[in-house]
Amino acid sequence: MSAVLEVSLETVTYEGSSVPALSGVEFSVGEGEFVVVSGRVGAGKSTLCHCLAGAIPCYYSAEVDGKIRVAGRDLGGAPIGELAGIIGYLAQESQAQIVEGTVAEDVAFGPCNLGLPRGEVRRRVESCLEWVGLSGFETRDPQTLSGGEAQRAVLAGVIALHPRLLILDEPLAELDPSGRRLVAQGLRELSRRGTSVLLATTRPDQVRPFADRTVSLSPGGEYPSANPSGVGGVGKSGAATRLGIGSRSPEGRPEKHVPGEPGVRFDRCTHVYPGGRAGCTDVDLFLEPGGMVALLGVNGSGKTTLGKHVNGLLRATTGSVLVDGIDPAGKARGLLRARTGFVFQNPDYQLFGNSVEEELAFGLRVRGTARDEIKRRVDDAVSRFGLERWRSAHPHRLSRGQRQLLAVAGVLAADPSVLAADEPTSGLDPETALHVLRELGSVAARGGTVLLMTHDAELASTVVDRLAVMEAGFLRSSMLPSRQRVAG
Repeated sequence: MSAVLEVSLETVTYEGSSVPALSGVEFSVGEGEFVVVSGRVGAGKSTLCHCLAGAIPCYYSAEVDGKIRVAGRDLGGAPIGELAGIIGYLAQESQAQIVEGTVAEDVAFGPCNLGLPRGEVRRRVESCLEWVGLSGFETRDPQTLSGGEAQRAVLAGVIALHPRLLILDEPLAELDPSGRRLVAQGLRELSRRGTSVLLATTRPDQVRPFADRTVSLSPGGEYPSANPSGVGGVGKSGAATRLGIGSRSPEGRPEKHVPGEPGVRFDRCTHVYPGGRAGCTDVDLFLEPGGMVALLGVNGSGKTTLGKHVNGLLRATTGSVLVDGIDPAGKARGLLRARTGFVFQNPDYQLFGNSVEEELAFGLRVRGTARDEIKRRVDDAVSRFGLERWRSAHPHRLSRGQRQLLAVAGVLAADPSVLAADEPTSGLDPETALHVLRELGSVAARGGTVLLMTHDAELASTVVDRLAVMEAGFLRSSMLPSRQRVAG
């Protein structure tokens, strides 16, 4: 088997850093081989992908000591445009690769730039959208897609180039279980047809059955410890089957919880986006104080839409939402600013400080917290999330997974009483993901309310009090998790 990719890297060190982001990596990928690169958060997977795709040094300034050969040519210094017909690259921040106003136009962008005939472009768009399960999405605005749908749309555009080598950085991170299987099986088929695939992931178990072999990278930093072994499964039934979970003690429509309130109450909540598409419809859900509820559902089912009502990012078109007895979209919404926290699906939407320390302190300063208390909380957050080594670093010098940890740490440092977290474990290895979920659960342990929107059904079931399943914008079921508590 001839090698399409040959990698021999001594070190890769970003500009302004004295510590290599990657060191001692040597492997090759053969023609039609499917290779998984695994590693925990901060192990250097994205740095490796940047190097292999030519993004280092074309877009990211870094000193590279070593060699990379693709299809028999030395990659060092090659103009990135010359690689378009050879390498297809899906970055971990996949939504940053969206360039057009409709899904079909975005998928067509690459083939058009290769100068292909119009009929061939159209054929590739249709086949690649079918390949990722997005047939019928051709006229949708990519900005209206869910995170998982957008990731699949960008992947379709990469596949449409028909490259010899695919470099994919966490292509399954934002997909529901059925979407992950669809994409993994499709990649296996592509490799059998001769396309070489290199897939970087923190969750090798999700794709290992489809791959030929695994290359492991070791992290260079310290990480929170947890032991995900013994994560319990749950029985399979109903709408939850497609999510890899099942129901025990189904409750149907959540019962009206009267004494005590306040918590968070969705009462016949419906949100309709401009253009008439309903994001969620007629949702009744009560989140009690001291509780943690996981909101599950396939990509595009309405999880993010519902969650954004908690702090007023979206307003109910009909029905109502009450948070601590206050309408978060009403005149008194200012009262909730010190009580609510929201973790975005993409951490880059909420990181804007010039250092990790500054980012963690921002929310506290806005609330007028005393300087000594700010320092205490920042020190605590840095320690709890293993960010000591990067305390003075600019947030965008961190890996995607580290930025995810920073976003969660910043929200928790403000000590909210109501917290909504949208896919906070996306792109994290199981051990780190479990640590994050437990930290989010600390809000509930102090009497607060937590809504977790996630595809991590099995892992979430080990820490939450209740599972709720959305389907096509409707709340289909609410259940108790059948689980085996994780030690530690």
